[in-house]
Amino acid sequence: MKHTSYEGRIMKDHLPQNPFQPVEKKKLTPKEAEQLTNATEALFDALLQEFIERNARKINEGNNGVIFKLDLREVSDLVRKRLEKNGYFFGEQQAVKILKFGQTDDALREFKMQEQFYQCLQDADDTSKPMAKIPRPIACRTLPVDEEFRKKLMAEGIKCSGNKIDVMMMDLVEGVDLATIMYRHVVAHHPRTVHLRDHVAHLSFNELAYEVSQALGFTKAGGKGKTENERRLEQAKIDSENRKKVYAVLRRTGFKLHPQIELQMRNALNQMHKNGFIHRDAHHRNFMIEGEAGFDAKQPPQVYIIDFGGAKTFEGEYGGQLFVENIGDDVELKSVEDFMVPDDIRNNFMQTDAERRIQEFKKEQTEIVKLFEKIKGNPAKKQWLLSLDDPKKEVNYFLLFSQAPTPKTQAFIGLLNHALQKGTIQSSTVKKVLTEQSKMVTLPEQAMISRYLSTFE
Repeated sequence: MKHTSYEGRIMKDHLPQNPFQPVEKKKLTPKEAEQLTNATEALFDALLQEFIERNARKINEGNNGVIFKLDLREVSDLVRKRLEKNGYFFGEQQAVKILKFGQTDDALREFKMQEQFYQCLQDADDTSKPMAKIPRPIACRTLPVDEEFRKKLMAEGIKCSGNKIDVMMMDLVEGVDLATIMYRHVVAHHPRTVHLRDHVAHLSFNELAYEVSQALGFTKAGGKGKTENERRLEQAKIDSENRKKVYAVLRRTGFKLHPQIELQMRNALNQMHKNGFIHRDAHHRNFMIEGEAGFDAKQPPQVYIIDFGGAKTFEGEYGGQLFVENIGDDVELKSVEDFMVPDDIRNNFMQTDAERRIQEFKKEQTEIVKLFEKIKGNPAKKQWLLSLDDPKKEVNYFLLFSQAPTPKTQAFIGLLNHALQKGTIQSSTVKKVLTEQSKMVTLPEQAMISRYLSTFE
């Protein structure tokens, strides 16, 4: 790719002989000072444009912008020092958000809101609470677009008809948004898309969304509304219906999230609201998850909140009326309420106590099986294990040595019944646990569970 030199992009007679050396100190006229400032700014914009053009790679796309990943490991010291001189301090990798429509006021407003939200979380009094983070905002600029830069943008799917474009720079989040995580699970488990299970990590969000919409039969807006407000309200209702379809598949296929995800979201949002900030567009795509998101992840994941284009400040009490976008044509439109996603997670995708107990029981069974293999054929050790005064161990060992037709279920019932007789659990808990267990066993074992549960009636 042919690149125009930095100096060739602006008027040379506005520059000192070497723009990277201090200008000779002398008193300038107001006009000369303005020319020098404009020339320096133009030089820096050209440098920044070249910097992005050479080092950025598209990694995501939203409704109002495209996200690029900046790899700075091969950037020259000269470029890095020049950027740092202008207040841009980078690590090895950063993100650049290029706003599609080049609306300078919107870009600057979003950047300033992200700065305020970022500082709000940085200033939290209680640092012991697990909390979502916000990518550190670095800079916001309006850059000139020459032909080479335009070609790169168009190759990435960005329409750029003007000669300027707005750019926001921030720390890079190496994570996956929650909507993508959910869609990957649906595609990997739904009968119509299960053939793509091994490829979900390589499908773009748009490709995943298409597969999910086809498999689940998403409803499409018919455009029946007479006014813009009515059409937007129709779309909001359809989005809600389609989301319910996705949730139904997720629940049916055992999709569960790590409890830290909901907790970090809620704590961060509460901190924002306490300081008079609301996000107003906190949908699934605007929560990034860094690390494993599953409930059984070995390390807690980290949540990041992104996209502050619709964010606002408020005074007084937090409430639903803050999310009213506009009222007209007898239609009330609302933006996405901040707690929609954490509330949905809590109500649908958190592991229940009964599920956790069953999981612990299965882990213990696995450990006991390994132990049994070691003592097999040793009657003395077998008798010693059976003599231990621990109902869980007692019943698990019974499970291993029993010759009953259905030893696992019989042992499980024995475990719960033993604990019930000792008063360590309630009958309601026994019913819940056995009801869950009955979903995972054979028909004869289900019959055994039903007979035992009938004794509670």
